[in-house]
Amino acid sequence: MAAPRGRIMHRGLFHSYEGPSSESSSLQVKLPNNLVYENVVHSIGEDIKYRKMLSINDSLQLKTEGKATLREVLLHKYGLMKQELTDKDISTLYDFLIHYEKVRFSGIPIAYDEFVIFMGLWSRVKNDIWKYKKV
Repeated sequence: MAAPRGRIMHRGLFHSYEGPSSESSSLQVKLPNNLVYENVVHSIGEDIKYRKMLSINDSLQLKTEGKATLREVLLHKYGLMKQELTDKDISTLYDFLIHYEKVRFSGIPIAYDEFVIFMGLWSRVKNDIWKYKKV
């Protein structure tokens, strides 16, 4: 079998980031080359489906009811925290939900850049919930 004549560009094959080396880039994140992005994204929803909990961190898990989806759980929690949240917090939640549903249900392999954006948004949502955990 002959080797390819050039570099093969396919969004789902490369897990290491080879972008610009400037320090200002927000996408300079080192991830393991064998990390399967789809498994990470699926694990969030599966946590709710099978354990009936959403893990925010080691010391905070949100219990869920029935067949709740991630969207329903987060909208409910943000509804309880609405007095403390800023417009930016709400915007971040909706950006996350749109991004989550795209990468989770589109069936398209998740590219490195999409995964980094997804994880950044997820981190901000979890930080908001942690910050207002008493609500």
